[in-house]
Amino acid sequence: MRLSSHPVPRLLAQRYGRPLTGTSANPAGHPPARTAKEVKENLPGVDLILEGEPPRALYPSTIVEVEEEEVSLLREGEIPWEEILKALGEEGVLPRQTQGRHKKV
Repeated sequence: MRLSSHPVPRLLAQRYGRPLTGTSANPAGHPPARTAKEVKENLPGVDLILEGEPPRALYPSTIVEVEEEEVSLLREGEIPWEEILKALGEEGVLPRQTQGRHKKV
């Protein structure tokens, strides 16, 4: 689940009354689009693009998978994996790597 810090998607989700889903505005393996023009160039079939300020983050989101009591890194981005492991360790999850996964003990 992603929670944007930007007021526009937060307001849209609040008014809609449900979470919004989204994906990066770039084809797999390409850098993320940072402007509405880049989104239109990368994804010509998109029906609606909300243009706003350029993103503040320099890197895409970090994506982790939480399955049962295991946490694994799917994509490292703005938040380094080491910071996530540190936070998990504080919450009772041992930062012990087992085949790319970290098990809660």
